[in-house]
Amino acid sequence: MSELRWGRCIEHRGDDARTFVAEYFAGTGRRVALVAGGGFDPRAVALFEELLAVCKSLRVLLLREERPEPARELLERATANLNRFAADKVEVTIAKVEIFGPDNAVVGGRNAVNAVAAYSLEGVTDVVVDVSALSVGTSYPIVRYLREQIAREAKNLHVFVALDPALDEAIRPVASDSVGFVHGFRGRWALDSTSGAAKLWMPQLARGRNSALQRIHDFPRAARHVSDCPVPFTPPSAG
Repeated sequence: MSELRWGRCIEHRGDDARTFVAEYFAGTGRRVALVAGGGFDPRAVALFEELLAVCKSLRVLLLREERPEPARELLERATANLNRFAADKVEVTIAKVEIFGPDNAVVGGRNAVNAVAAYSLEGVTDVVVDVSALSVGTSYPIVRYLREQIAREAKNLHVFVALDPALDEAIRPVASDSVGFVHGFRGRWALDSTSGAAKLWMPQLARGRNSALQRIHDFPRAARHVSDCPVPFTPPSAG
């Protein structure tokens, strides 16, 4: 039987995750590259500060997601986060990632992957992706890309997220007018060979997402053999 894709994945939560960071990344010979969001989210610097305290070799790639007409307050918060990354004389590379194209098409995932692909990982032993301050549309594609690259380069890949359900609920995402797939996750949806296959739509229900969910609901209706299975959103406990 072939090994599952995530068969060797190890998971840590809460204090166990902090212990792992403190012990593992302090190891001799660990050369770490952190890929993180460079936006307004206050969680953007949390993992960076923990790594900075223990890593002997650390460099950072910040993906700054750019959207039309951002609020001034959000820009100020993003600038404060960027200044925090630069304050400790760590090698920091900032890559601007346009989320929407000139025709308003969602291109953030593709642009994020291109930014990561252009960043040299030569000499790195461990690549850390902090998705706390990245959108789903950028974080999923870059994790998939790095997983495929690192499998060929004998490096370690770590994915971190800092949970804050209240903050996540307060953030209002900017949805596209049209429904599309997260870059790299279309699968075999558009192939003629799978046009007659049964399709199960499993939306995660959350407050304030009515219009986006309605557009997504209507999208698979264009395909045949669709069943629904709504999944209520339950925020993880703070503990």
